[in-house]
Amino acid sequence: VRPFANFMGVCQGDPKPGQSHWQHLSWCRHDFSWQRTQPKGSDSWDEAYVAAWKKRILTNREQGVETLPTFSYTAVWAARRRAWSFTIGKKRYDVAAFTDGDPRQREATETDLDTGKAIPKTFKASRIPPQDVRHWQAFVESAVTELSQAPYHVKYFQIWNEANDPFTGFWVGGMDEYMTEIHLPAAKIIRAHGGKVVYGGYPCNGSIPHYLATLDRHHAWDTLDVLDVHYFGMAAWDQLFNRVQRDGRQLAIWQTEVGFTRSREWVPNNYPRFF
Repeated sequence: VRPFANFMGVCQGDPKPGQSHWQHLSWCRHDFSWQRTQPKGSDSWDEAYVAAWKKRILTNREQGVETLPTFSYTAVWAARRRAWSFTIGKKRYDVAAFTDGDPRQREATETDLDTGKAIPKTFKASRIPPQDVRHWQAFVESAVTELSQAPYHVKYFQIWNEANDPFTGFWVGGMDEYMTEIHLPAAKIIRAHGGKVVYGGYPCNGSIPHYLATLDRHHAWDTLDVLDVHYFGMAAWDQLFNRVQRDGRQLAIWQTEVGFTRSREWVPNNYPRFF
């Protein structure tokens, strides 16, 4: 039972005493929300939310399950307010400055660079870069400090979720800005506390060469302990494994989202391939 459990986890769920299926799992992945932790500003701190998280860690561990916090997403008060533009493929996005209205939204224009056709877009403020990266750093610093100390001893921390260009709905911007504004600052803090950095789940609407090229371009390999992907098959695992082997690095390869299906055949059809 336990050898199989070493390969298994769940997203956004917690073990309950008496539920026998938890003996087949060893990880539970949850969002550790910036908005919930600091709902009103950098000086605010929701003690009840953090206390509930600490209880979750200890309760899960009693069931033999470790908890993986995912630091996400931008707190609404911290979201970028200035105007900015970025290009993905053949489309340019011009995000308007925010002055008033619904703080949870940002108005933008998407322009097709081939035709010049422009259409209005609306983005969630929680998915855009922070106005000041120092606020993001302060959140990560506080969270890692709280969760890594006794008796919680959380070791692994995941940064964000499914950032990519093209969009997945979890990040608005290019991968270069994601790396400089989100991943690299957070990874430095996690490492400074002796923690392990789990990449934020590179999604399958992209490609593994694009993923690897992003890490190369930002010299990010030494900021990672786990290369993490979402919804990729065996060919992707082979590419990641071969690159790690070629470079002589000691990196784990995880998939922290896969198997969102009711098919009874999914596990027996796929896990022998992964093993």
